[in-house]
This record gives sequence, structure tokens and C-alpha cells, in this order.
Amino acid sequence: MNLYNHIIEAVIKSIICSKESTVLQKEKMDINKKNQLFEALNIVDTHAGMLLTVKKETGAKIFGCTCPVIPPEIPAAFNILLLKIPEFVLNSADLREKYAAVYDAIILPECSGTCSHNPFPSVKSFSFSFPPGWGEDASVALHNSFEKMLRTLCGINIREINIGELQKRTAVYEALRRALRGINAAKNEKPGIISSTDLFRIFETALVLPPDRALQLITPILEWMRSEKPAADLSVINAMLYGGRLFPHELADQIESMGINVSEDDSCTGRRCFDLSVNAESEYLFYELLDAYSYRPLTPCLRGPQERHELLYRLLRNHGIETVIFTDEGDCEFPPGHIDYLRIRLMRDGIDPLIITPKSLQKKISDYLEFF
Repeated sequence: MNLYNHIIEAVIKSIICSKESTVLQKEKMDINKKNQLFEALNIVDTHAGMLLTVKKETGAKIFGCTCPVIPPEIPAAFNILLLKIPEFVLNSADLREKYAAVYDAIILPECSGTCSHNPFPSVKSFSFSFPPGWGEDASVALHNSFEKMLRTLCGINIREINIGELQKRTAVYEALRRALRGINAAKNEKPGIISSTDLFRIFETALVLPPDRALQLITPILEWMRSEKPAADLSVINAMLYGGRLFPHELADQIESMGINVSEDDSCTGRRCFDLSVNAESEYLFYELLDAYSYRPLTPCLRGPQERHELLYRLLRNHGIETVIFTDEGDCEFPPGHIDYLRIRLMRDGIDPLIITPKSLQKKISDYLEFF
């Protein structure tokens, strides 16, 4: 009997060890899969050559932008790609000289901030004017800004836009935005599957590549994330992180390591670049795009805090946001009183505001979490 029990016990241990080994192998394969997918996002050495090839093969012009807040679909209908200038280019004097041959023009937001400066003195630039308000009047003003930009830089009459071409181009941007929203949703549903730094790399890829090329790299990441099983949710709070021109991913990683899920961000190169949705098949797409873009909260440099609260911050509770974490670190010059105005309004709306710096982050987050 004892021998029989020993045999059964040995068999059970063998099965358990086999299952544990299978799990470990799967985890290892998953990590390898993730590494392969993110390795494909390393485009520093190939990016310029790829864009020059696109120009040669398609006859497209490429306009670079410092701040991706201008609708790319409308210039795309005229075979003009409006792409964010990569951070690795802005951070390298040698690469800036090389990329001067890539861009046909630089589109700058008409503001007084860092983004209004052309990083390529040898490349012509255009300051794009954004109207206050939203709706019909703002849409007309956006139309006029586009008309002036296209006429000034290319001699194009915006009235000659081909709606069929606009629909085709918009469909690709819509697919890209849906993929990015899917990735963000999967990150929130499966904490720890990717970091905020990983998310920053995905966002950057989506903004600096033509949308069809970006989709080729990003769609496999979305499919992989959807195939993974949810982990235990260690976060107790969903927060939005307020940043500047760049999505502050390193701060987000620190915050998430302490148990707060950064489910949204208010930065120029983060989630808000992909939160728009339109019907790409609409016969009135041109006007619908202008209207939709007129409702974007944009940036502190381009909209006052009252309008940004109305278009973004007052809606946060509908999206499960309990806390907004403010930081004024980075290369942006925030207008005086902007954060203070939003802080007061958020408290009235029942949302907790936290104002942090990299040095105060640990203490302020720890003190805040004591109440949960």
C-alpha cells in the first residue's frame, strides 16, 4: 500500500512539474515574442531611407511637424504625408542635418512655445493657426488655415480635394487609431503586459511612420496583447497623467510601479492623438473631419484652461478617472495659472489632483495611497 501511495505521489509530482515547466516555457516564449515585436520598432537606422523611398515611389511630399495636433487626413488626400519629427532626430544635430533632405516643409503650431521653432533652418516652414472655440465657426477657421497652408507651400487649391481619395486615406488613419486604442485598452485590462515606456515607443512609431507602415508593425503587437491572459489587477486607482509635448513615460512607469494605473494621459504625443473617430465612407467626410478636429482639447499652448476643461477634464469621471497627476517637467512652457485652474475645477468635480515633480513623486504618491 505504501509503495502504491509512493507511485501515485510520484506521478502527481511529475504531472505538476510538467505543467510548471510548460507554463515557464510559455512565459519564456511570450517574452521572446514580445521582444521580437518591439525589436521591429527600432527604426533609427532605417527611418530616413524608408521615407525617401516612399517619396520616390509614390511622388509624395513629406511635411514634418513638431507637435502632432494638425489633422493628417486632409493633406494626405493631396499625397502629402504629415508626420511627427522623431525624437531621435530632434536629439541629434547630425541626424537633423541628414533629415533636412527628407522633409519638404515643417508645419509648426502658431504659438509661443518650444514647438513653434523650426528645427531645420534650411527647410521652409509654415505656422498653422488654430482657432478658439469649437463647432461651425472653428471648423471654418480650420478650413482657412488648411487653405492657406496648402496654397502657400504647394500652390494647391483646397477646393480641388478628391473626396474618394480622402475617404481612402482616412480609412487607413482610422484603422491605425483603432489599433492604438485597442492597445491602450489591452494595457489597462492586463496590467503589466507592457510598460508605459513600451507604450511610448508604440505611439512614437505610429506618429513618425506613414500610417500603413505603422499598422504593419503595430497590429501584431495588438494581436499578441489580446492573446495574453489577464494578470491579477494590482492597481487600485485609474489616473490621468498631465504632461507636455512628450508623453512622460518614465514618470508613468514609476507611478504604475507604486500601484496606480496610468490609464490616460494629457500630453501632445500620447493617447489623445488617437482618440478621434469618423465615418471614413461619409460623402461629407471633409466637413466632418474639420468639425471633429475642432473639438479636440489640443494643448495648453493652443487652448486656454477653460476650453480644455470643457472638452476633456470635465468628462474624466465618465471614463473612470479618479485622479489627475500634474507635472510641469519637460521642454514645454506651461502658461501661468493653467495647472492651478484645472486643479480647482477637478476638486469641484470630485477628482483628486496631485502635483508632483520627479523628486517628490515617491512621497506624494505614497501619502496619497494611504487613504486607499
